[in-house]
Amino acid sequence: MAGLPRVCFGEVTAYFGTYGYEKIRWYTLEPFRFHRLDLPVQSLETLAFWIETPEDLMRDVYSRGLDAYAGLRGIGYATRMVLPLFVSAETLDFSHSVGSRNTPWHTLFVYERHPHGLGFVEKAYESLEDILEVVYQRVRDCQCEDGCPCCVGKPLRGETTWNIERGEGSIPSRRATLSLLEGLLGKRAIEISAADVQRQPPPVTLQSDVTQKALPINVERAIRRRLERMREAKVPHRIEPKPVVGYPAPEKPATISAADVARRARHQIETGRKRRKETAKEKKLKKPQPELPEKVDAAQPPEPLPEVGPRHIAARADDLRKQMLIASAARRRTKAKKPTQNGQ
Repeated sequence: MAGLPRVCFGEVTAYFGTYGYEKIRWYTLEPFRFHRLDLPVQSLETLAFWIETPEDLMRDVYSRGLDAYAGLRGIGYATRMVLPLFVSAETLDFSHSVGSRNTPWHTLFVYERHPHGLGFVEKAYESLEDILEVVYQRVRDCQCEDGCPCCVGKPLRGETTWNIERGEGSIPSRRATLSLLEGLLGKRAIEISAADVQRQPPPVTLQSDVTQKALPINVERAIRRRLERMREAKVPHRIEPKPVVGYPAPEKPATISAADVARRARHQIETGRKRRKETAKEKKLKKPQPELPEKVDAAQPPEPLPEVGPRHIAARADDLRKQMLIASAARRRTKAKKPTQNGQ
């Protein structure tokens, strides 16, 4: 009989590395250039629960001709889709990984994508048996043949484009996922000998029949892309995305009050007129006002005149002439008032 699975909860550290990016073409998503990057590895300390599946169960799945590793990935995707039914979180708040440096390779981790965690996986860990039961029912009742994004596939994201060469768009095996879930939940007995297990062969590099050498990387990627497209998820309706290519039809004159060219020209005229008014207003506010000199007392001598520079002789002469006129007018008024005061 197979051993029992081991379920744990605790703190984990996830590492993310960005080693490059590639440029793709619109609509066809064909890559045509790859650029390598040398960026530091980012780490995320968070909370997680992990399931260590029994070794006998993994051997049993392999003996049935199924990919046990793909089954673990399918359980991770399906669990992330079901978790929002048990905790107040979204599917994209979680992520999963298979294997680590200090655990067996057949260990499934489900962790939060928030630093130090928010307690979602802790609550899920307390009711993990009920969650796995719902995951099993969801995968079992799906109408697809061997996996689709609704049961064991990667959660869809509207703003992300999957790269098939890196396995981002691949869908794990639904039959392998069901086989692992049945063994984890005790729905079937597992009796197998280690001698009956046939491990999957290592991946073979594509080679040319003529030269017996490895194909160029761009040719290998193109072949892998075509093979991956041939393995589409078999659902009741065929999925054939056909994006609209080309320029949109011009808008009918009856639906708009004016043409786009006229509206843009009108907007430019109004904006320029408003800008000129604001500029004139700012200049008017910043223009210095001439200060009137104070009245000069007869007993007080006039202030010394400022020195006149060679570059502003005309302006200084006008100022000097005004000050002399004001001073002479003040003296005349003072002389006119003195006889009246003596007579009183």
